[in-house]
Amino acid sequence: MILAAVPPVLRAMVLLGVNCGLGNSDLCRLPLAALDLKGGWLDYPRHKTGIQRRCPLWPETVTALEKAIADRQKPADPGDVGLVFLNPKGEPWIHSRSNGVWDRIGSEFRKWLKKLGIKRPGLNLYGLRHTFRIIADGSLDRVAIDLIMGHTDESMGAAYRERIDDERLRAVVEHVRKWLFDSRGQDIG
Repeated sequence: MILAAVPPVLRAMVLLGVNCGLGNSDLCRLPLAALDLKGGWLDYPRHKTGIQRRCPLWPETVTALEKAIADRQKPADPGDVGLVFLNPKGEPWIHSRSNGVWDRIGSEFRKWLKKLGIKRPGLNLYGLRHTFRIIADGSLDRVAIDLIMGHTDESMGAAYRERIDDERLRAVVEHVRKWLFDSRGQDIG
């Protein structure tokens, strides 16, 4: 219901949240350089930790990103030209205030939840990161999930691990994709 109702910029953000486990700050700071839309990949260090992550993008996510980028406002500040998402005024969706950082995308998402009549505690944009993890855990590949989400791995295995095959990452996101689109009765073809 959310994907069908929200405007292109929010649709792309929602899909990135559930496709790659991105949170609000990640979305608001996402640089265009992190996206390979032709190849279908996101390579982007997690803002909070600086840990590199890699995520295969679903075809639906690529299409939504292409639309959001095509519809994007001209940046109000030339320094923001490299951001994927800008608000309707051409400004970043996140800004600093005297009492900390505030992301405007969370309040915009809440407005849409209210409009759709589904606003309730715990249902928010950041919750999509949690949803990704919960569903991805069913793929039974914790190491690949952690790489996608930018989580640290302090295990002994991590000390020896030099890489994770892209096929493992694809298997995780396809597990989540199947859950999302099958549960909506969609053909994921």
